[in-house]
Amino acid sequence: MLKDPRIAEKLLSNPSLSLVARNRVEEFFTRNFAAKVLLEAGVASEEEIKEKITTIPREVISEEQEVRETKESELDEIFSKIKHEAEESQEEEIKIEIPEDLIIEKEEEGEESKEKELDSLYKQINKMSVAEKIKLALLGNKEARDILIKDSNKIVVLSVLQSPKITMQEVRSLAQSKNVRDEVIKTIAKNRQWLKDYQVRFALATNPKTPPSMALRFLNTLKENDIRKVAKDKNVSGFVARAAKRIINVHEMRRK
Repeated sequence: MLKDPRIAEKLLSNPSLSLVARNRVEEFFTRNFAAKVLLEAGVASEEEIKEKITTIPREVISEEQEVRETKESELDEIFSKIKHEAEESQEEEIKIEIPEDLIIEKEEEGEESKEKELDSLYKQINKMSVAEKIKLALLGNKEARDILIKDSNKIVVLSVLQSPKITMQEVRSLAQSKNVRDEVIKTIAKNRQWLKDYQVRFALATNPKTPPSMALRFLNTLKENDIRKVAKDKNVSGFVARAAKRIINVHEMRRK
């Protein structure tokens, strides 16, 4: 599958594929194939790639009852296999090319010009295979990421979050969005680097799509003035609003 990801695509389109096998193929795309693309492109170090991969919640990929985190040894094995294939393979490997204009970051344009370009880009991306979309999600520009984050395939969506080019502003926007997949919120909530940003934590704490236990954890890291705002905000979930009120009450009692 590393030599020719079309095999994985064909497997996923096969209705006879078992759930366990489907989970393994999805994991291949989300981890091994993504790592291979990033390594070959030289846009991120092994440590940076490992950090990205481990932020993808294991339960997103596997439906097994016992969910375990990816161990360091597993990731080392992934890199070892990729390097071995690149060095030892005698067979011709399938090369996945994406247009150069979809990789280069572009300057801001007028609304009308931008709308036409996005429409053209959407049609172009719509014709791509899963592997091509994943590579574009990892290496493409912001315009491509904006489209691919809404893709119907969760593997493609999660690949956008593994892109070394994704900006903090994009992460903040996704963290507060109520229209993204649940997996996007969970992945952002697991990324230690992103969670250093106050705006990301605030967005996750107030986003109804954030799992309650996670929202409460982020709520406890906010400034008191912001917690007061959350307590009065009718757009946040009832659980978070009630939790915010309890935190405020505790603060007031301590000051007495």
